[in-house]
Amino acid sequence: MDGDGVMADKGFRIESDLQQLGLQLNIPPLASSSCQMKIADVNLTEKIASYRVHIERAISRVKKFKILDKRVDLSLFSSINQIWFVCCFLTNFVPFLIPK
Repeated sequence: MDGDGVMADKGFRIESDLQQLGLQLNIPPLASSSCQMKIADVNLTEKIASYRVHIERAISRVKKFKILDKRVDLSLFSSINQIWFVCCFLTNFVPFLIPK
């Protein structure tokens, strides 16, 4: 969808692949070894880091269901995406991650 993006760590070189899908890559700016980061880059890094905290919390909620905490049987491998989707969907029934 228009405006959707993917968050990745530094060093991921997948921007051209994502552009073909109409997605934006959001990674923290890379600091050069010879000088300090620009103020705009520091602010962008802080903004991305604040979003990552929420993403990690959301992933943690999915993991708390403990459906996927053990080895997945090979017979279920073709259904792993659906299983993950259901676990994510179930988190919609718990209180908000970010209070209003």
